[in-house]
Amino acid sequence: MARATAAFRRLDSTTQTNILDALKAGNTRRVAANVSEVSEALLRHWLATIPKFKTAVEKAEAEAEMAMVAVMVDNAKTWNRWQPALQWLSRRRAVDWAEIQRFEVYQKIEEIKELHEELAREGIDVPVQQLLADYQQMNEAKKGRKGKMLKALPPPAPAS
Repeated sequence: MARATAAFRRLDSTTQTNILDALKAGNTRRVAANVSEVSEALLRHWLATIPKFKTAVEKAEAEAEMAMVAVMVDNAKTWNRWQPALQWLSRRRAVDWAEIQRFEVYQKIEEIKELHEELAREGIDVPVQQLLADYQQMNEAKKGRKGKMLKALPPPAPAS
């Protein structure tokens, strides 16, 4: 029964300070919750129900990002060792800092163009746009819509 009570405990100032300090140091929310001896679910609950706390958490995370940017800039100027800070930023703040993976898309488009050229050499005229659309449809099928793809296939030809 004590566990159920702990799950619904209030956010006290000591716990809030511990969470915010952990986040300012660059830790994840999971780590901040664990070192503050609260569950991740409770931390999410507090974030959803206490607007001031949510703002403070976002500010602490922004301060960690600012500190890492400062480290990266300072190290780039003096030691040319900015890579560790950039790695932290690209992992923790991927939306803003991660390298955009365009190579894979470019590679797939090149493969489709090669397929189009190969088909054209064999006298089969399939527009590149159709090949791209077919590839996209197959890719979506891989992401969990396999049943739709199988239903879309024509039935096998009868044996002669």
